[in-house]
Amino acid sequence: MRSVVSINRESDGYFQSGWSRVFDSTEKSLAVLRDVKNIKATKHPEDLRFYPFTWGVIIERRLNQSVIWDVCINVVQKITDAVILERVKKHVFVILKSLIPEYTYEPILLDELDRKWVVYSGSSYSEITIACNIDNEDAARLWMGEQMIAKCINEIVGSLYIKQNYKKTPLTA
Repeated sequence: MRSVVSINRESDGYFQSGWSRVFDSTEKSLAVLRDVKNIKATKHPEDLRFYPFTWGVIIERRLNQSVIWDVCINVVQKITDAVILERVKKHVFVILKSLIPEYTYEPILLDELDRKWVVYSGSSYSEITIACNIDNEDAARLWMGEQMIAKCINEIVGSLYIKQNYKKTPLTA
């Protein structure tokens, strides 16, 4: 695996331990997210938190009996063209399907699956969404740290840019 992005191991440890920061849309690492204002407040403020990384942010929400992690990747957040953004997000999901086919699904209710956690295409403000039942949170958090954060994100960031005439441009196909 190519070393394309520096994975911040300290932040990864914080994620796996559940240590996070209180969500505040004016926070520097959150203020740059597209559609950050569309992130709805939860019933209890402590149910909406975030984890900053060198490559982006993971937003954690607790809704009913589910934990939802929205992965926001800095290089994708900078894309302003809606058509290119949609293509890149589809490409991200194709990469995830090839890396972790047992966890990737088109939108479907978590309760309808036999899986402990599910990876979906992201929301308006994220590139990837992972959902798990609260009973499976510890195992899902460990998997996120060992697989998604440590391996898949690296592959995704590395594949989003292709070299064309010595100039890097967003992958649009």
